[in-house]
Order: sequence, then C-alpha cells, then structure tokens
Amino acid sequence: MRTRWTDDRLDEQLGPLPAQLATLSAEFAVMRADMAAMRADLGHVKDDTRALRTDLNGFQLHVGKIGWALVASLMGTIAALIGTVAALLVALL
Repeated sequence: MRTRWTDDRLDEQLGPLPAQLATLSAEFAVMRADMAAMRADLGHVKDDTRALRTDLNGFQLHVGKIGWALVASLMGTIAALIGTVAALLVALL
C-alpha cells in the first residue's frame, strides 16, 4: 500500500531539520576556527624547522673542519714517524 505524504506529515518529519542544520553549521564554524589555529601553529613549526636546519648545517660544517684537521695532524705525525725511522736507519748503517 502506498502512503501519501501530506504537507502536515512532511512538516512533522522535517521539523527538527533546521535546528540540526544550525547545530551542524555551528560545529563547522568551530572546526574552521580550530583549523586556522592549527595552520598558525604549523607556521611556527616551519620556522623552527628552518632554524634547526640552519643550525645543523653549521654543525656539519664544523664537524667537517675538525675531521680535516685530524687528518692533517695524523699525516704530520706519520711523516714525522717516517722521518725518525729513516734517521735511525741512516745512523745504523
């Protein structure tokens, strides 16, 4: 059997819909505000990340300089050791 929907019956069924839509709209407004706050926080995170990268690049540069200084001092020590051994060999012969 087919039911016929009258205006009164439609009004009865759809009565709470405007209130529900208003509630939903208010919840979306809150979500939009939260998203805007999150975007602002992410902007600070981007700035902090950029500063951290700059610091790490500087640290990497210093570590590289220290490494090359150690290589140079090791080469000097090896050269001095070779010179000492050569002088001892010359003195023994």
